Amino acid sequence: PKTTVDEVLAAPKINAGAPGADTSTVLTTAFECAKRADGGAAIILASNAWLESRGRWAGSSRNVVVLGGAEASGPLSPSRVIDSTMFSCETAARIAYAKTQLSPKDICWWGVYDCFPICFVRAAEAVGLAAPGKGGEFIERLHELTQDPNFAPELCPVNTHGGLLGFGAPWEVPAAYTICEAYDQLVGRAGARQVPGARRALLYGN
Repeated sequence: PKTTVDEVLAAPKINAGAPGADTSTVLTTAFECAKRADGGAAIILASNAWLESRGRWAGSSRNVVVLGGAEASGPLSPSRVIDSTMFSCETAARIAYAKTQLSPKDICWWGVYDCFPICFVRAAEAVGLAAPGKGGEFIERLHELTQDPNFAPELCPVNTHGGLLGFGAPWEVPAAYTICEAYDQLVGRAGARQVPGARRALLYGN
């Protein structure tokens, strides 16, 4: 059954302190945490030369090319002032776009890290789905667009497999799940989740 916003907000608060403690400043509820789950995923990468040597490259509709990637890191220990300058997600996304000579408007499908709602908001801004400071408004629009249970996947081409909040988070496997979903989208075998004509995907994690 579909979980409503009211149910999410009314769920037990997380890290609320000792019994009877003031919870007015606690913002995260149990339904805003990635779901515990069990599972596994495996991915095989191969060079073009290897595929060609085995006749598995030319003409195949199931070939997906990795155009590029990037990584970045923030401070080794938290600073006294936590602001946008200490986060590495925008840096990684910016380098990846530069390496591949692409921009957000070239992306058809997005797989972003969403263990908590704030992580989803930050990721949406980092990869260019939303302008800085507008991630919350972007997600509110997605929520409005997807109220119809039969909404078209292209209205919300983000984490179509459910992400960590919907599909689950079996430890470090979610990143591999996202890669598998990106592959299925790009080769057109995502079923009811398929974004029509998806040709390029961006995956972001932390």
